[in-house]
Amino acid sequence: MKRSLFIIICILFICEVTRAQKEDSCYTDIDALITDDYKTLDIFEYEDGGIWFVTEKGISIYKEGSFETINKKSNLIKNPIGAVLKDSKNRVWVGTGAPDPEIFTDGIATAPLYKGGFVMYDGTEWHTFRTNDLGIDAPLVTQIYETSSGDIWFVVRSSVRFNDALSIGGLIRFSEGEWTSYKNDDFPCYKCKNVDGLQEDKNGRLWIWSDGTVFYYEDGAFGTISKEDGFKAKGTLSAVFMDSKHNLWLGSGGRIGRYDGTSWQTYSTKEGAPPMLYLPLAFVEMPDATLVMIAQNGLYVYEASDRWKRYKFDSVTFNGKAEEFQFSYGFDSKGDLWVAHRKNIVKFDGKELLQFKKNLESNLIIDAADRVWAPTRKGMEIYEKGQWTLKKEMGNVFGILNYQGEFWVLTKRNGVWRVSDNQWEHISEGNGLPSNRVNMGYVSDDGSVWISTTKGLCRF
Repeated sequence: MKRSLFIIICILFICEVTRAQKEDSCYTDIDALITDDYKTLDIFEYEDGGIWFVTEKGISIYKEGSFETINKKSNLIKNPIGAVLKDSKNRVWVGTGAPDPEIFTDGIATAPLYKGGFVMYDGTEWHTFRTNDLGIDAPLVTQIYETSSGDIWFVVRSSVRFNDALSIGGLIRFSEGEWTSYKNDDFPCYKCKNVDGLQEDKNGRLWIWSDGTVFYYEDGAFGTISKEDGFKAKGTLSAVFMDSKHNLWLGSGGRIGRYDGTSWQTYSTKEGAPPMLYLPLAFVEMPDATLVMIAQNGLYVYEASDRWKRYKFDSVTFNGKAEEFQFSYGFDSKGDLWVAHRKNIVKFDGKELLQFKKNLESNLIIDAADRVWAPTRKGMEIYEKGQWTLKKEMGNVFGILNYQGEFWVLTKRNGVWRVSDNQWEHISEGNGLPSNRVNMGYVSDDGSVWISTTKGLCRF
């Protein structure tokens, strides 16, 4: 499940705001360091205390009261960023993003592509690696993945359309200082034009799914599975999960696969899997280790009889791939599962499912008092003791932060609300924000709350 955060990072002067006996800072600039409305790919804190804001068009690093911009003018190959990873050795890997869409027709490049690749920050210096120098002329890096052995894998492709027949795709592996590239012809399946994802199992086998096909990398070589092995995906492979018993679960339209480290088990509609039209979205485990699959048309519970039992809710439709559809889930203190997606919230206690119609904008949060916080277009809705309460004065709420029991409610055009000890404080242009248009929120390790608006970034 992917998050959608947006950020402006600006710096010209620092305006000090004193509120609630706490010194807060806002950073504003007419000339933004990172332009408005760019999607944030990741936010993390580095070992030197810097906070990295990685957007699809560059990086801003906040450290000791000021910002540093990382882009093409300094250390990046190109400003567009496709993927980022902070690995176990505290290296930061940044891969190039999609080329200018104007050079594409139906997802195919009609003009020369730029030379893409990745840069690596080792804590002191930046190092540049271009994909064409490594054997694959593909500028777009869609995923960076680290295995338990410390190998770094890069998923690369040349087309912005995932399943294009003319697209050039592949994998690049960095292991003990050595680079190895794998093109389509190196993969053990004729349909493997582009890699969609990676997942390592308990035995160190790296599973790779591509265009509805599953294969793996182990002991320096690729291998594949077939219908004779016990599983073959149908259509889009939309959900991957490793459970607490180290079983690998794969979900696709009309078929679910389980790999226990030795053999495969397949579940079709005969065993209760969802029909082809309703893709699995995710697998989750209940506190008692019961496996639940969230699909577009309901919750599916894996039973001891080796079958799936469906608990129906209104079906969900969306454009694009399953991982692009926004949904979230969480557990309350009783162990009940709450699942939220665009127009529904469902509560499941293992036996009964309740459905609530809500037009959600972002992920729900369940607090220590078992209140469910649901950001909606009409305001913040809170479920407590069996009833929903709407805070409609907030308008369109797109997100919520929770830090040690204090909540920050983020709205699109009405600033933020800070909720502490059931006291609601409205922070807007008039008393602390440079703009009412909020597009990002983040809580750093030191407890600071970062709020980004269209006219600047504030730290509370």
